[in-house]
Amino acid sequence: MRVIRHIPVLLLIQLLYNSVKAQNFAFNNSGALPDTSAIVDVTSTTKGFLLPRMTSSQAALIPKPAKGLLLYNQDIDALQLNIGTSASPSWQTVSFLKNSWLVTGNSGIPSASRFIGTTDSVSLRFRTNNIARMVIDSLGSVGIGTATPNAAAKLDISGNVKLGTTGTVIKNIIAFSSTISSTAINAPNTSALNVAGVSVLGSYSASVTDVTVNIPSGSQPGTTSAVVNVSPGFDLPTGVSIASARLISSTQLKIRFLNAGSAAQSLTGILYITITEF
Repeated sequence: MRVIRHIPVLLLIQLLYNSVKAQNFAFNNSGALPDTSAIVDVTSTTKGFLLPRMTSSQAALIPKPAKGLLLYNQDIDALQLNIGTSASPSWQTVSFLKNSWLVTGNSGIPSASRFIGTTDSVSLRFRTNNIARMVIDSLGSVGIGTATPNAAAKLDISGNVKLGTTGTVIKNIIAFSSTISSTAINAPNTSALNVAGVSVLGSYSASVTDVTVNIPSGSQPGTTSAVVNVSPGFDLPTGVSIASARLISSTQLKIRFLNAGSAAQSLTGILYITITEF
C-alpha cells in the first residue's frame, strides 16, 4: 500500500520537473500563462521589477559577469549592461529613447531645453577613430586639432586651414609687433653736374635700406614660404615707404624701406607684422 500511495506523488514530482525543464514562467496574480516568447513573464499593475542595486566598485567585483548582465549602478543612478565578455566586462550605461540623441537624426527638439553638451565645468570632446579631434572647453573656446585651445581665442586650430571653394591651404597666420628705435634710412642718391659754372642736379634715385626684424620664438613659422605684411604704427616721413617684406629664415624677416625724399631719415615706432605661411 505504501508503494501504491506514493506512486501519484512521484508522478506529480516527475511531471513538475519536466514542466520546469520544458516551459517558461509567469509571475502574476491572474493565473495567466506566460508569453511564449519569454522565458520569464512578469505581470503586475501595482508593483515593479527591482534589479540588483550596487556601486561601480561592487559591479567590478562580480566574478565573470555574463555578456548581457543587467544591474542598477547607484553611483550614477543608471542602468548598466555588460556588453563585453565575462573575462573582460564593459559596463555601459543604458540610455532611454526619450532623452537620447539618435544617430539616424532627430526632430521636434525643443532648443530651449534640449542640447548636446555638459551641465558642469567639464569640456565637451569629439572623437573619430577613438582619436580626439575637437574640443569645446568649459569657457567656450573651440579647439580643432588641439585638446587645450588658447583661452584668448574663441577658435584655435592646430593644423592647415582652407577657406572658400577655391581657397588655398594655409599652414599658419602669425601676427606680432616689433619696435624699431632710431633706425637710419639712407638719403636718396644724387649727383651734381657743372653747367657753365653752375652746379645743378645731374641724377637722382631713391635709396634702399634693409631692416632685419627678429621673429619671436613663439611665433616662428615652419618654412619661409609665406607672405609678409607690415603696417607701421606711426606716420612715415614724407618720401619714405615700405617697398617689400619677406622671410629670410624661420626666425628673421627683412623689411625694405624706400626713401624718395630729399634727406636721410630716422625711424622710431612699432611695426605690426602679419605672416601668412603656405
